[in-house]
Amino acid sequence: MTTSDGLSGDGPGSGIFRQVADTLVDLTRAARTGADPEAIRIAHTALRDQWEAAANDASEAGAGSVDRFETVAAALCVDAYRPALESLSLGRDATRELETARDTLRCLIRARDAFVAGDPTMVRRWFRLAEITVAMETERSSKEDGD
Repeated sequence: MTTSDGLSGDGPGSGIFRQVADTLVDLTRAARTGADPEAIRIAHTALRDQWEAAANDASEAGAGSVDRFETVAAALCVDAYRPALESLSLGRDATRELETARDTLRCLIRARDAFVAGDPTMVRRWFRLAEITVAMETERSSKEDGD
């Protein structure tokens, strides 16, 4: 089974990464339909706390473990969706931020596919592209906030 976020139902990607990705997609839908901005902020913060707890649990895992992969992917997902959720919660257009978040999620899905295939070089490349995508949006958003 594959959901609208592109993640299959079983195997790597069905843990914290899957939960975070699904929740972020749901939060985005809620924000787009006028959910209370404070509720969206609280839910995003709770999601970040959930990811951090999973990261602490996985901190002993080796670099090539599923748990480690899941926590890194989840962290990038949370960071990628933050600007979009903030903009939507404030009633602003978030088209660019949502596209960036979706691009990041696509990179992470490709990283997951490379992880399953046992290709650490491609995992690193897809993670790096996801990190760069998030960093560029963060930089763009901070410049706009400073204007």
